[in-house]
Amino acid sequence: EIVDFRDNVTLSCSYDMSGHTLNSVKWYKDKQEFFRYSPMMHPVYMKFPVAGVQVQNGKYFCNESTCRVDLSLVGAKSTGTYECEVSGDAPHFKLAAKGDNMTVAALPQSDPLIDSFNSMYRMEELLSATCTSDYSSLPTRLTWFINAEQASLGELQPSIDTSIPA
Repeated sequence: EIVDFRDNVTLSCSYDMSGHTLNSVKWYKDKQEFFRYSPMMHPVYMKFPVAGVQVQNGKYFCNESTCRVDLSLVGAKSTGTYECEVSGDAPHFKLAAKGDNMTVAALPQSDPLIDSFNSMYRMEELLSATCTSDYSSLPTRLTWFINAEQASLGELQPSIDTSIPA
């Protein structure tokens, strides 16, 4: 998943203990534990320092079936593989884990703008327009549509300006 560096992120993990007792739920970033919920321990919640991970104070909730953790101040160092690990208690000690990748980027904050565009054209008249995308740290792909249908490459004469306005 790709998230914007300006956003807070909620990690959520749901599980079915099927009658077994929950021992702990642990959250990892790139195999490093940063959060733990252990309902039978004191303290019930524990946070551990991991580069790029800032768990919001009081912004976590866990119980016998779900565990949600809110992260703030995400940035480039927050990019990585996040994993939720759920373990049962004695005598079974069942263990399950599931992870996913998160990429933090600067995403466009506004829709693309079209300049030099008239509202009407005659048949076969050449249309010259410029489409400009807001800044993004990831490559931007712009797609033209004519009368709600994607324009074919034969209908376009693209030119690319990669300069950043002052």
